[in-house]
Amino acid sequence: DLTQPHQTDMEGFPWDFEAWTKSLLKAAKKAQIGHFVALSHVGVERLQHSAFFRAKGIQESLIQKSGVPYTIVRTTPMMEYLRELVVQTSFETSIRVSNARVLPIAAEDVAQLVARRAVAAPTPLPVEIAGPEPLGLAIIMMRYLEASGNPLNVVVDPSAPYMGATLEEHSLMPTGTPHPCVFSPSVPADHLTRLTRA
Repeated sequence: DLTQPHQTDMEGFPWDFEAWTKSLLKAAKKAQIGHFVALSHVGVERLQHSAFFRAKGIQESLIQKSGVPYTIVRTTPMMEYLRELVVQTSFETSIRVSNARVLPIAAEDVAQLVARRAVAAPTPLPVEIAGPEPLGLAIIMMRYLEASGNPLNVVVDPSAPYMGATLEEHSLMPTGTPHPCVFSPSVPADHLTRLTRA
């Protein structure tokens, strides 16, 4: 299940996402699926004041109680989300972004790492995946805007929301427990070039 909720400003959305997850798990049980793999997000336990992270928390809880063999893969922020973040946080000539630490990862790397987990044995404890280079969220946004030729200025604002959540410095960093974090091979600079040419 790679479903990612986007309606972060809708308080009722986590409950819509709950209904979707229940339906999917019911189908998995009926089909006697041997390994249910779901994509979640690093920070889900720390950021429950956000509708997005509440939805992911609900998803995780339902999977854990379902009786279906499963693995939950928690990813750090994906590079491809930068486009959406620009839309969500931009004003006339600037965008306001937290400079919380992140390990940005490319969506193609996420897909490969999730596929590897799908053919491995189920694990009841979450597995974290991340990019290899730690950066401030505002820094990676500056690099993205520069690479894409976007004239918007980046204003560092600690209160600026990410997916509806107010971040602390390490809110989006993997914990490394209970399993060691799995790092992707692609560095942000390489993927930024491909992302801005797409």
